[in-house]
Amino acid sequence: MCNWVYGPNEIGKPVITASDRELTAFDIEYEPAQLKVSFLTKRAIILVAAEYTIHSEALQQTQRKIIAPGEAEPSAIAEMYAAALRNVRFRNAANIYLSPQRLDYDLFTHASMNITNWSIGHAAQSDAKSQTSRNGSNNCCGR
Repeated sequence: MCNWVYGPNEIGKPVITASDRELTAFDIEYEPAQLKVSFLTKRAIILVAAEYTIHSEALQQTQRKIIAPGEAEPSAIAEMYAAALRNVRFRNAANIYLSPQRLDYDLFTHASMNITNWSIGHAAQSDAKSQTSRNGSNNCCGR
């Protein structure tokens, strides 16, 4: 490890990265003149690998969430980027697997939230009923 001078009165730890230039998009592989890195803030970069299209969308989502470039902590940026990747992958999976069922991402997430809310409410009611039958009263303490 070493210290790096980012500017006047700005010293920090650097990370050195390296990669090839080959990009993949679906089954296509090519080597354009562009980098596989995104400079998100003054001190945070993301080096991408694998599906370039998925990373491009996730990087755009992450960039929009960074409020003040240069001020976001790398760990916060990593969490934002991981969440964006999950979101992009989930949307893609929804398009592939739900569209034959005439569902899309929004309908599925709305329906699953309703099912979850119903399940939680139903489980609470069932638990209350079983508690009442065990105790012989509606008092949870058995008194």
